[in-house]
Amino acid sequence: VSVAYSQTLQAAGTEPIQWSVTKGKLPDGLNLEENTGVISGTPTTQETSTFTVTATNAGGSDSKEFTLKVMSTPVENVTLEPSTLSLAVANVAQLAAVVTPDDATNKNVTWSSSDTSIVTVTQDSTNGLKATVTAVAPGTATITVTTADGGKTATCAVTVTRPVTDVTLDKTTMDHLLNFTLNLCLA
Repeated sequence: VSVAYSQTLQAAGTEPIQWSVTKGKLPDGLNLEENTGVISGTPTTQETSTFTVTATNAGGSDSKEFTLKVMSTPVENVTLEPSTLSLAVANVAQLAAVVTPDDATNKNVTWSSSDTSIVTVTQDSTNGLKATVTAVAPGTATITVTTADGGKTATCAVTVTRPVTDVTLDKTTMDHLLNFTLNLCLA
């Protein structure tokens, strides 16, 4: 499924030979080129199709039945990179899901946050295997990615901290420290 396929049929006889499916049907997404005998395309569904192909020339025709089984490659695992994050409130970071095997047919995933009041996650609109994490408030939360095929999951632990925003000094304490320092210097 979703992997390009091409196979050339052959027949003995004088050219030109015309090719046709005379019984049954090719798997969805595949076509037979009548002048070349090439079955090609990208299968769209997992299925087993039995069909008869007939080769015809000026001297007659011959037919043969074929069975073509279209298989999908299931997801075996998913991981997240990185698997832990530390962010300050209002900061963002990128996560990437890695689905294996590389040739898995359906690599679609969904993203979720265990606590959207602490951290949110937004799937990338052009590459669903990537997402943006936004720190909302201090705390900890877990981002989870789940595969559509097989429900495999991976997580990223996120810690959100409040950044230092306002440094102050107690004037009374400072006055006491200055007075103490002056007294020591004068003694």
